[in-house]
Amino acid sequence: MNKISSQHDIGNYYGYPKCCIKDFEKILQRPNNLQCKISKHSGFIPCMICCQLIIKDKIKIEDLIQNRICKIPFPNGTGGKKYIHNLK
Repeated sequence: MNKISSQHDIGNYYGYPKCCIKDFEKILQRPNNLQCKISKHSGFIPCMICCQLIIKDKIKIEDLIQNRICKIPFPNGTGGKKYIHNLK
């Protein structure tokens, strides 16, 4: 079992879009009110471009989650220590 070592690894583990991971890595601070509202406190903070698509009903937040390694379906209220199992 390998401990996840970066925000990028965590985002990949949970299947978050690359644009959202990059945006989160840049801000590394508290998300704004819109991002909190859109995320519904799920642990996933979409980037502002994805937030706008969600507001315009072009996509749902669940549609953004792809190639998830975590076996628990989104949303899962992550928290605690995170690990990647069977990392190659």
